[in-house]
Amino acid sequence: MNRYFQKITYLRWAYDLTLKAYGGLVRIAAWMGHPKALALVLGRRETRYLLESLGRSQADPPPATVWFHAASVGEWEQAKPLMQAWRIQHPKDRIVLSLYSPSAYRPGLNAAPADLCLMMLADHRDQAEFWLDVLRPYRVFFVKYEYWYHHIRAVQQRKIPLVMVCARLHTQSGVFRPWFRPLWAEMAGEISLFAVQDRGTHALLNGLGYHRVQWVGDTRFDRVMELSHTPFENSVLESFTGHLQAQNGRISRPVLVAGSTWDADDRLLVQALEAQRLSALNNPAALVWKLVLVPHEWNEDHRKSLHQVLRKHGPSLKVLFYSKVCEDRSLLDDSQEADVLVVDQTGLLSKMYRMGKAAWIGGGFGAGIHNILEAAVYGLPVAFGPRYQTFPEAVTLVEDRMAFPINTQGKQGVMDLLAFLQKAGAYTPDLHQQIKDRIAAESGAVQRIMDLSLNSDN
Repeated sequence: MNRYFQKITYLRWAYDLTLKAYGGLVRIAAWMGHPKALALVLGRRETRYLLESLGRSQADPPPATVWFHAASVGEWEQAKPLMQAWRIQHPKDRIVLSLYSPSAYRPGLNAAPADLCLMMLADHRDQAEFWLDVLRPYRVFFVKYEYWYHHIRAVQQRKIPLVMVCARLHTQSGVFRPWFRPLWAEMAGEISLFAVQDRGTHALLNGLGYHRVQWVGDTRFDRVMELSHTPFENSVLESFTGHLQAQNGRISRPVLVAGSTWDADDRLLVQALEAQRLSALNNPAALVWKLVLVPHEWNEDHRKSLHQVLRKHGPSLKVLFYSKVCEDRSLLDDSQEADVLVVDQTGLLSKMYRMGKAAWIGGGFGAGIHNILEAAVYGLPVAFGPRYQTFPEAVTLVEDRMAFPINTQGKQGVMDLLAFLQKAGAYTPDLHQQIKDRIAAESGAVQRIMDLSLNSDN
């Protein structure tokens, strides 16, 4: 037993040393002008000042507070519907949202229904204690796979119920690496409840001896269902996609909405569209798609890369940029005849999928695909690159023949993508409805979590 505690002590020491070294490197990178490092440093500094001010000015005791923590945008999307439900059920509570990612923190500053959005401070013991001393939450929700040792242990030592919502783990998860697993086990042993999003995580945790585990599902299904019912009008997109022409009885070209794309996605999509357009020169009856292209990140590097791809692989394509059309409305007429609309602004993608006939989900040629549900909720068949196996919703849709992986790039990838577009162009409304029904059947996680939370009050 003494040997075990000695090992834990060494791991804590190594963990702290690693985080301090990382923090030092981040500060150096920020000083040198690295944008993400600078955003992280400034965001944490802003949060520290805000908490200090709050600690001086708020009433004692502070308002009843519930704390939600998410890593980045994807996890934030999982937290949103739960925060909304909490607001309805507990209207007087102060809802605090914390985010780890600097890119999520700036948009999150207006993250209603949260009353306060903060960037999570560095995971040091004094920082975690300071956080809890000021906010004093009575309930804490961490989303998916956020295991920050000092913050979680500080919550547990104060006997605050902590629920890991939409928890998801597999045998290759980082928490099971030898250098971190004992620390994770120390946290996991006192987590009030693992509200897991898939049966595999439930079985894995039970097999490891953890029994405060409940399957609830994935709140993203609730979130995309909500978004799909949110009204959305956009004259630029309507003009490009042909909705205005369709209202006048004219048949529009089908639209492929490509969301959260990276360079490899852009290249394959442009090559396929160029091949379609050239084929149509000899076959006027050929199906030629239009493309709404929404990059995952829009910055100077991606802009230059996309221009190179378009020049090299899509020289015959007529391309418009969303921001330019918004600035010059005379370009609306051109948008009706354009082949590609590059959306170089954020915040539109989840609502834009309703404009399409099919969707491409980016990231599958890199670390992994992005959110597939935002497209599937509208009944769109979806395609993506080969790295999707760690996303259960994608695996299920592939098995149901509602999603289609493209496993390679180059000529074969182009041929496979063209085959997908040919098939998607022939899909009937009945098939689209089947995809919608499949997504709707998975919703309800938020209510299941709220029921668990309410029961714990008794």
